[in-house]
Amino acid sequence: MWIIPLIFLGCAIMSYIYLPTETVFQLSELPVNNKSLCILFSILSTVTFIRDFLDSRKRIRARENVTPTSAPHTSPNLKPHAMTMRGVIIERYGEDSVTVSDVVPRPELNYVDEVLVRVRAASVNPVDIQISNGKGQALCNSMRSMRGMPAGGGKEFPVILGRDFSGVVERVGSKVTKVKVGDEVWAAIPFYHRGGAMGEYVLVTEADIAKKPQGISHQDAATLPFVACTVWCSLVRTAVVGSKRTKQQRVLITGGTGGIGTFATQLIKAWGGHVTATCRDSYGARMLKNLRVDEVVNVSEVDLESALIDKPKFDVIIDTVGSSVRQACFKLCTRGSYLVSFVTPVMDDAEKYGMMIGSFVSNVSKMKLAWQSGLNFSWSFCLPEGKILDSVTKYVEAKKIRPVVDQIYRLEETKKAFKHVAEGHPKGKVVITFDGGRK
Repeated sequence: MWIIPLIFLGCAIMSYIYLPTETVFQLSELPVNNKSLCILFSILSTVTFIRDFLDSRKRIRARENVTPTSAPHTSPNLKPHAMTMRGVIIERYGEDSVTVSDVVPRPELNYVDEVLVRVRAASVNPVDIQISNGKGQALCNSMRSMRGMPAGGGKEFPVILGRDFSGVVERVGSKVTKVKVGDEVWAAIPFYHRGGAMGEYVLVTEADIAKKPQGISHQDAATLPFVACTVWCSLVRTAVVGSKRTKQQRVLITGGTGGIGTFATQLIKAWGGHVTATCRDSYGARMLKNLRVDEVVNVSEVDLESALIDKPKFDVIIDTVGSSVRQACFKLCTRGSYLVSFVTPVMDDAEKYGMMIGSFVSNVSKMKLAWQSGLNFSWSFCLPEGKILDSVTKYVEAKKIRPVVDQIYRLEETKKAFKHVAEGHPKGKVVITFDGGRK
């Protein structure tokens, strides 16, 4: 919950260090220089810190321990004596650390706002690969420690992988009103959480969960929550795009065939935007055309910059490729346009410098890129939230957004699924099913 205040604090420090002391320009008769920006960001940091602190205290007071007088509502199908389950875990970091275990401790309700879900399907995200390899463990353990979870020195193990899922509610806390036992639901889980989605059961809070869209399978539904929350937080919550302002805007998406790209493409098209997307082969080009992309650039046949440099400039660029295309992207949009990169140094910086200094370093690199390019440059971020998924549900049920599934694996084939994601460029999302079939 401290991410936003830390970002503002980092901006305050960087403004004071890197911007000139003389007035840069006048904003409504107010001088804008390093001191004024430092004061502004400091105020924003303080306000958001107080807001988050009060919100956390409110949540702590609300999350009373479950007692016999506040007994949860339970599905009759839930076996009361089965204290273990099957799941995809790591018990160490490194290559080949992912295993399927039959004796993973089954989560149980501890608070009145929690929901226990029987998982039907979960998707494999690149962040799962990173976590299993140990990338970002310093950041993850810092976040876990801040939330009272076991962390550091191997205390975090076993870690259940998986950031999003679709399933059926098996048990709810006594104060849960949004869903009930038997409801089909979907949700995304924070990247640092030890209890991930790739288990037969998963525990989430009422605030993080939403009812699954009607008319799609659990396997299809499992592909969307994490990418939906990431795109929504990075683009919509930051006012880069929106249902009103995106109409007629020109948007470039690099790496358009991945999970982020396919979701962002459909969301922007639903809002009336003009989308240009890149791919690496003819299969990807056909897939993007099926998603109603206005212009497709196959980078295996033509250079990105030369293909687009003479065409109208872009208002927004969504970069899922990274530094190899960044300079080209800078040349394809006008000063003041938006560029959001979904390839960020945040985990690496936290690993190298620690969470606090790493956050500062990441923000320095972001501001440097923004200063050099003249763009509104930002890193992506994800804060899973049920309200976001409620909004996305409307687009899915209206068939304006459809899941894009690359391949479905059984739980026993988990290692193949992780290898497929780690080695290649899946066209859409890779799914692990927990019930053996497509339902």
